[in-house]
Amino acid sequence: MILRNVDALVGPSLAHRRGVTIRMAGGVFASVGPAARGASLDCGGLLAVPGLVNSHTHIGDSAAKDAGAGLPAADRIHPVRGAKRRILGSTPRARLARYMARSAASMLRGGTTTFVDFREGGEAGVRLLREALARSPVRALALGRLEEYDSPERVRSGAPPPPGRAARLARLASS
Repeated sequence: MILRNVDALVGPSLAHRRGVTIRMAGGVFASVGPAARGASLDCGGLLAVPGLVNSHTHIGDSAAKDAGAGLPAADRIHPVRGAKRRILGSTPRARLARYMARSAASMLRGGTTTFVDFREGGEAGVRLLREALARSPVRALALGRLEEYDSPERVRSGAPPPPGRAARLARLASS
């Protein structure tokens, strides 16, 4: 497909180029340049931009977006006792995956092609995200964490991490 007469933001500096031709191949922009021959679509008045990146998402929360509305933040999002944790913990994996896939599709419709997700659920949460997006063209960078929390007293004491935590972190980092 060839898009002609389109304004575009191109290159690392996102230079605004007017009235260019964009050749598409495989669903992505293959080249940007002067007018070209062949069947084309007149895109006068439109602006083509690179895919957007959302650098802070919690896509797993899609199944519980309004969980705890009206509650103080600590009661909504506390990682151990918050409303979000309880709701997401009791939601079947298949439903969570459907909501994640729907959220990714919504992002794509709005121009977001990549997102960075702060995954809850440890290694299983990262795997669930990968499964949910297996058929999606949206790219995800999952930043996972272990679902292990030390007491404030343990942290203050300077005690070494519990046995096996380093191995669990390594598995999470490679998932």
